[in-house]
Amino acid sequence: MTEDIQGPQLPKEAHKHPLSAQEASAKTRKAFLSATIGAVLLISSFALTYLLSHHDRSFTFALYGMTMLGVVFIFLGLVLFCE
Repeated sequence: MTEDIQGPQLPKEAHKHPLSAQEASAKTRKAFLSATIGAVLLISSFALTYLLSHHDRSFTFALYGMTMLGVVFIFLGLVLFCE
């Protein structure tokens, strides 16, 4: 009546090898660089939109284009960091 009860078994393909310290550092650096580029794009987009609007110029690219690129780079950095 004493049976060995085993926990759930994962297939061998499911086991991931942990990243080495060097690989993890490189991955974190890429994520931080991507998020930094996104933040710089967002800040410069704000400044450019503000300046162009006060000079009655078209600020469509700064408002929509640069903001979209900034958000994409920030999310890319978050995905790389959390992966």
